[in-house]
Amino acid sequence: MRKVLFAVVLALLSLGLVVGPVWAGTCPKKIQEVKEAMAKGKYDKTKTDKATALLGEAQKLHEAGQHDQALKKVQEARDALGLPKATS
Repeated sequence: MRKVLFAVVLALLSLGLVVGPVWAGTCPKKIQEVKEAMAKGKYDKTKTDKATALLGEAQKLHEAGQHDQALKKVQEARDALGLPKATS
């Protein structure tokens, strides 16, 4: 039983080591997607100002290693512009 538990814990830790860096690389890509959408689209200044502020927050969160929160801010920026929900 101990061997099985040890194997499960080891597998979860290994998964975290692989998924963490991949997840971290997603933030800049998603931030850039929204910036490109703003550059191509015609959006109200209020909406672009709000989205720009949210993307700034997302960038700071990404740099602090808080990738889940950063991606939530990116989605808030997408919502502010009326863009569809981000896909993976």
